[in-house]
Amino acid sequence: MADPRPTTVRADRSGVEGRPGFRFPMSWLWIVVAIVAFKVVILPGLLENNHALVGKPVPKLRLPQLVGAPATQKGAAAVELDKLAGKVVVVDFWAPWCGPCRQEMPVLDGIARKYASSDVIVMGVLVDPDRDGARDVLAQGHIGYPQLDDDTGLASKAFTIRSLPSLVVVDRKGVVRTYRAGYTSEAELEAAIKSAM
Repeated sequence: MADPRPTTVRADRSGVEGRPGFRFPMSWLWIVVAIVAFKVVILPGLLENNHALVGKPVPKLRLPQLVGAPATQKGAAAVELDKLAGKVVVVDFWAPWCGPCRQEMPVLDGIARKYASSDVIVMGVLVDPDRDGARDVLAQGHIGYPQLDDDTGLASKAFTIRSLPSLVVVDRKGVVRTYRAGYTSEAELEAAIKSAM
């Protein structure tokens, strides 16, 4: 004898009997958020004082200026980083396709202008072959600090550049004091410069 009570049939989320619908587990979302937070917030801080270059003399490199950059200095075809002893040097490695690099440039430009009368030098190092794109980024952003060209890739190798932007602060004795991977805020950059003075 059949049961006279009505039966309830539950619809499957996928609409296909026997195949459950896909649901993105919240645990995956938290894993993705944790990875992004580590890369953006924690990793730069870890590298700042733990990179292999920190505490060592700046690599001996002769880098040409980026031809056609707004701040190209007349009569100086190249810059030797190790010859800038006596000054605090901020070196920013960047590429025109890098969004965080472009966001960081106004910060660097403001710092360069603020410390223009002191012994602090800010320099950009282009690590990408798109020189026309780089010149466009500099012109559009009204970026005034000097730009060097890592046309051979030697600077990227010497400084072990793995992500962009990467920022290095060298003290007056020519020793690397700070190495940061990722965006650097104005407050973080000011603190790094003061610790290198």
